[in-house]
Amino acid sequence: MRKLVAVLAFGCMASSASAADWDRFLQAGFGASAAKDGSICFARVYDAGHLAANKAQRIRDVAIKLSIRTENGERRLDHNLVAHLVGSKQKYWSGGQCSDYKDLVAHCYVEGDGGAVDLTLDAEGKTVTARFSDFRIWRPQDAADESTMTFDKSPADKVAKLTKAPMSACSGAGD
Repeated sequence: MRKLVAVLAFGCMASSASAADWDRFLQAGFGASAAKDGSICFARVYDAGHLAANKAQRIRDVAIKLSIRTENGERRLDHNLVAHLVGSKQKYWSGGQCSDYKDLVAHCYVEGDGGAVDLTLDAEGKTVTARFSDFRIWRPQDAADESTMTFDKSPADKVAKLTKAPMSACSGAGD
């Protein structure tokens, strides 16, 4: 019986810690608007100098939209990504949901077993560092083509630091 009580108590403590981390992450990213549904955008465009110094990098630009949604009374955080590869006009995208909050880090999954990304916000919510793990992206312009590619195939594409940007920078990131 004591073991059962200890397990239940630990579960409640872990749940409240997770809820506090969820609140902390939303407050840092969304500020005063964290209490309602809405979206924010983080983006990065790599300049020619950066790409010349990092020849293995395939990503030319990337934007991540984070959206708070309420569905059937439950709140969740969705992520959508849009990117272009070096030397290509083709747009790629991906998306899914976030969970497993620890302090200012959200672990986000891509729908359909498409990998993951850990998003780490700075305390002011002005930048996010994305750490990709077998993250899959698709080409939205061709709905018939369901082929994917791994976003972080090159070690140079495993981590990206993005800054808060206008929502227009996330256009085409999907919903």
